[in-house]
Amino acid sequence: LYNLNDVNHLGHGGNFNNVKEVIEYKNQAIPQNSEVPVSNISPSFRPLGLSLDEINMLSTFIENALYDDQLERYVPISTPMQSCFPNADSQSKEDMGCD
Repeated sequence: LYNLNDVNHLGHGGNFNNVKEVIEYKNQAIPQNSEVPVSNISPSFRPLGLSLDEINMLSTFIENALYDDQLERYVPISTPMQSCFPNADSQSKEDMGCD
């Protein structure tokens, strides 16, 4: 859950615009897709009972306390296999220009 402060497409379908929307969704536990049978939804997916203050505090923590604006410092100059970072598949090499 780190570095989500500047991400604006969250969730499997990218249908959440920010961390707070994800937390509100999890807190309400209302399935988004009525076509999915209830038997396919985890029994753990149930309302959390968080207050608005708790939702705000949790989203602030995730967006700010777990954010590192200096993450680039961890990008290696090279890898032991001399492969493209972070992906080494042929399409990524072409897309990133590091073949």
